Amino acid sequence: MLTVSQGTPLYERVVFECDSLRQFYEQVRVCGWCCACAFVTNMLQLFPALSDAYPVHYPAESCTWDVFLWLRCMFDSRAFHLKAKDGSLMPSLLPGADMFNYSLRPHVVRATTIRNEAGNAGDVEFAAAAACSAGQQVFHMYSSDLSNAELLLSYGFTMPDNENDTVLVDIEAPEEAWRTRLLTFIPQHYLTRSMPLPPQLEHAVALACCTKLELKSRLKDGVWATPVQQRARQLLLSLLQVRFMHLEMQA
Repeated sequence: MLTVSQGTPLYERVVFECDSLRQFYEQVRVCGWCCACAFVTNMLQLFPALSDAYPVHYPAESCTWDVFLWLRCMFDSRAFHLKAKDGSLMPSLLPGADMFNYSLRPHVVRATTIRNEAGNAGDVEFAAAAACSAGQQVFHMYSSDLSNAELLLSYGFTMPDNENDTVLVDIEAPEEAWRTRLLTFIPQHYLTRSMPLPPQLEHAVALACCTKLELKSRLKDGVWATPVQQRARQLLLSLLQVRFMHLEMQA
């Protein structure tokens, strides 16, 4: 995936996730303890405890980085987030249910834990969102807002005509303290099918090319002056041309 995604925002995400997992693995191997949270703490106590208690079934030499990475990817790509007794979401494995294939037009969209009178978990119920005939394959939507980049990273596939697909647009502005402070309050800019030109992106581009005097005028009048709007449109057009040209080269 690193080779395919190089030069895209997904590449940075893959590198970050790999580094994070490597740090996690080293903590498991070296100290076997972490106080980050109770859930992670319980996981980290498994090794080397399992190897010490059951050396035949869990030999220490088999607990390698490659094995850990494979197991973690298997868990993350198959786990359902079910509501625990305290109301929090807990990643849980549901054998058989992880065989659902993904679709943008699914038959089921969520899993609900059915509890008894004592509040203990029992069955897991999948609510139907569309009619499904006997013998027909049942499709599931893992989440309603997954872009192709997120699907590729988490599950290893993409969907054609994904309505949630996004394109990240980076804005480079002159390095001035007042301008940098303002731009940090604006999140990253993603173009989507539902909002191809978000207002935040237009404001960010105007901030990138305005002067201090023009900014004061904007704060006073509530609108950008015409020269700023013209420069912003030209800058935005050039940004989009470069971004989509880069995407075509990657494809």
